[in-house]
Amino acid sequence: MDERLTPVGVAVNAVVSVDGAGRITHFNPAAERIFGHERAGVVGDRLLVLIAERCHMPYRQQVDFLFSSEESENAGRTIELVGRRKDGSEFPLEMCLVTWRSSERALFTAVVRDISDRKQVEAEREELLRRVEAMARTDELTGLANRRAWDEELRRELARASRGDYPVCVVMLDLDNFKELNDAHGHQAGDALLREVGTAWRMVVRVTDFIARYGGDEFALLLANCPRHAADRLVDRLQAALPEGHACSAGLAYWDGSMTAEDLISRADVALYESKRTRRNPTQR
Repeated sequence: MDERLTPVGVAVNAVVSVDGAGRITHFNPAAERIFGHERAGVVGDRLLVLIAERCHMPYRQQVDFLFSSEESENAGRTIELVGRRKDGSEFPLEMCLVTWRSSERALFTAVVRDISDRKQVEAEREELLRRVEAMARTDELTGLANRRAWDEELRRELARASRGDYPVCVVMLDLDNFKELNDAHGHQAGDALLREVGTAWRMVVRVTDFIARYGGDEFALLLANCPRHAADRLVDRLQAALPEGHACSAGLAYWDGSMTAEDLISRADVALYESKRTRRNPTQR
């Protein structure tokens, strides 16, 4: 059946036949539509004119592999490349290669599909998954990392520190008198304070630091390769960045190279509660 007589609405794949020298011998109407070339203009040209230059080597490698074996499973081998239209625009394509032999001439046919729509759907799906993953690791109220992200990052950092032999400091931070604020002014006021604190503290920590909302009014800060005096200064800056009239307590703990992530957090929590106790009872210092 002449492909030019194919009924309207019936999809026809682009079909391009190539001789042993890599020159086009057949170019059907669907190929004309996809690539923007007329048949007479490309027959005799190398198939490479239809492929983006950066994909020439991968294409040659696939064709060499196709002809390197007589195994039947090579027939119908599908590869993805970037096509090039007559106007120079590029698009993703899927090329199914089929081989046969005629006398001494090695011939093959490429069945070509424009997969732009499929790639777009895949890209949108990957972006959606990325956003969902980011949301799953982000505290909705403050925009900081959440408890799940903190647990994952702490374990990764301890593994890196074990290999790199450098210190890791965990700082637990707790807003002072937060319950009293909620009781006196309501949870909306408390939420507003947490959002303000999250925004302020993101501007203070270094790009190498990892800060998370640990839960309630408690925050956790992970400092890699940070000496004690530098950690103390950072805590002072976090204190200074709080809205006027508010303060926080902090507990610091350093990883000893062998304790678990849970033990390290527990040690920082003990230091935090000791800090809160002494702040409430300064005469006991």
